[in-house]
Amino acid sequence: MSTIACGKTDPAAERSPARNRLLRWLALWLGLYVLSILAYNASYAFTRDVLIYHTQVRPAAWIASHTLSDRPVWHDRTSLLTPGVQLEIRRGCDGMEAWLMLVTALLVFPMSWRRRGRCGRGRARRGLLTLRGRGWANAARCGRRLR
Repeated sequence: MSTIACGKTDPAAERSPARNRLLRWLALWLGLYVLSILAYNASYAFTRDVLIYHTQVRPAAWIASHTLSDRPVWHDRTSLLTPGVQLEIRRGCDGMEAWLMLVTALLVFPMSWRRRGRCGRGRARRGLLTLRGRGWANAARCGRRLR
């Protein structure tokens, strides 16, 4: 502990190593999260085709065509169409920001890679199910328009 004139202590010298470690971890996580969000936003054409069309629109069209057997169901790159309803899945309604937050936190969290892999595999399975389920629910809330 260092002292300053008049017997007052320097607050910067009293920071514990655990607090400094936590601040470094948060700064590293925030930096990696910002970079991943920037990369995600820069890759719109790829993410639109893969994340929106292949993981959300096509499976939703398949489910809708099997559950709504009396109505025809059409789909294109970002839309699901039935007579009377057009559902559009827009960017931001796909849950990718939450997924990137989880992945970047797992990458920088201070634990062994073996334990991190075990933890990540279980969360990845649950996260994919949640991402797909919430993606469709968010799409219904964010992009549904009645004709």
